[in-house]
Amino acid sequence: MSFDPQTFVARLRQPEAAPGWSATLAAMLVLAYLAARVVALAILSVLLDAEAAARGVFSPLAANLAGIAAALTALGLAALMVRRRVGGPLAAALGLQRWPGSTLLLMIFALGMAILIDFVPLLFQTIGLPATLQGLGAGGLADWLAAALYVVVAAPLAEMTLLAGMLFPALAAGSSRLLAIGLTTLIYAAVQTFDNPANPVAWIEALLTGAFLIILRAYQRSTRPTVIAASMFGLFALFKALRLFL
Repeated sequence: MSFDPQTFVARLRQPEAAPGWSATLAAMLVLAYLAARVVALAILSVLLDAEAAARGVFSPLAANLAGIAAALTALGLAALMVRRRVGGPLAAALGLQRWPGSTLLLMIFALGMAILIDFVPLLFQTIGLPATLQGLGAGGLADWLAAALYVVVAAPLAEMTLLAGMLFPALAAGSSRLLAIGLTTLIYAAVQTFDNPANPVAWIEALLTGAFLIILRAYQRSTRPTVIAASMFGLFALFKALRLFL
């Protein structure tokens, strides 16, 4: 089957039914997710190693457990807000219902995209790992398990639910869908670079990844494929960390 750019763009522009929530609510949930990460990191760092926390040093275990706690908090808030505004099954409202496409092909394609985008840090001669994985070289089993749970499961599910499942359709309902893709991609990149916003290479990586994920959401009209694809990006990052540190 040949690729037709006009048909592809036309599908991206094809409108969907407006969600039962506003873009403001979705943006507030994204901010709540980031705030929960900060608060959870501060608490867990003190509990796990108060002396290191006093020096501003945070262990990978604390960072990833904080991310998991923030993801669960954000998902709980999203479920509560959506259930209050939208009738019917929650998964259907957020686009998380069963997807008719091939999950295996999507996983392979997403891993291929992750490998391709990974050439960006190679070009700049940097590591290109998420901040929560960068200290795993001196970590133990608990650090690796927490990192795997966060980057492969919790972060993809929470971030794609908030961004692809809630923010994108709300933005698209009030503006051009192509503009909504661009804005959601930019916000995705800001979330990914939250721990290191001054790193231009991380921004380039995050923008490319975000563009792929949000375009996937717009084309497939479902959040579920973006969760699967984001999970594959997290799995690739975890394998990369394993190769570097073990």
